[in-house]
Amino acid sequence: MIIFERPLAGVIRYRKVFFPRKDQLVELVQHLRPMDLVRVFSAPAICSGYIRPIACEDGQTSFVDLTKGHDAIYAGMHANCRYKVRRAQKMCDRIDIVMNTEAARSDFLALHNRFVRAKPRMPVVTPKRFNEYLPHADIFMLYFDGQPTCGRLVLRDMESRIALMMYSATKRLDEGADTITVGILNRYLHWHEMKTYQAAGIEKYDFGGAGSVRPSLTQFKRSFGGQLIPYHYTCYAGSAWIAWRLAHSLYMKWTGQSVDISIPSKELLRGCFENVRAIRQWVERGLGAKAISK
Repeated sequence: MIIFERPLAGVIRYRKVFFPRKDQLVELVQHLRPMDLVRVFSAPAICSGYIRPIACEDGQTSFVDLTKGHDAIYAGMHANCRYKVRRAQKMCDRIDIVMNTEAARSDFLALHNRFVRAKPRMPVVTPKRFNEYLPHADIFMLYFDGQPTCGRLVLRDMESRIALMMYSATKRLDEGADTITVGILNRYLHWHEMKTYQAAGIEKYDFGGAGSVRPSLTQFKRSFGGQLIPYHYTCYAGSAWIAWRLAHSLYMKWTGQSVDISIPSKELLRGCFENVRAIRQWVERGLGAKAISK
């Protein structure tokens, strides 16, 4: 299990939790403080026996089983995917892949934020938040002819033996970019990451979602031969859960994410007056929630 924790507005203890076992999730939920907010990703189930979540969403994600070995993983890819990996291998003298260097981290952050600015309603990653991830993440950068071309931030958990693609970026949206070559190199970088994690004892490479909202992206992820498994997202809050429920609903609308949450009446919110200021700051600042889709 991986936990990222930081205070919000001076009074809120906000945590993002990844890969908890059921017993770990129960332990977290049992000991919530009144001003706690816990968002849980990649959980095995929804923990509803102790405190009901203020929000939940089920989906699917695609993962590649790395225990099969290189040959089996490669054979499991779609034919077109293997073809593009082979095309990239023919350009290997022009490719340099770097992992976890200061230059790679700096180049990835710049590439990612330039990439998302060219897309609608996609938040940038601040340096502070980026640095929070680094103790539990790997940064991969692929340079083509010396230029940063594709990059990835992959969350890794040795306890669950899962590598989760959290952030991905390429230069395909740059003016004048050779999008075909960039796409080929991006697939090659995924293949490199799988081999790297397999050698490190990781058992699953998770592409971070495979929903129906963006079919072309899901098709790309599934072309690597991954299996589809259920994905659970939940959000738990302390005793001020009614106010948190409203705040979560407003935040999801602010970020353009879709979760079915009803807004409580004014009467129900009357007892939560003391939390209003903190909630407003939380919504306005944004939690930088990562929708698990790239």
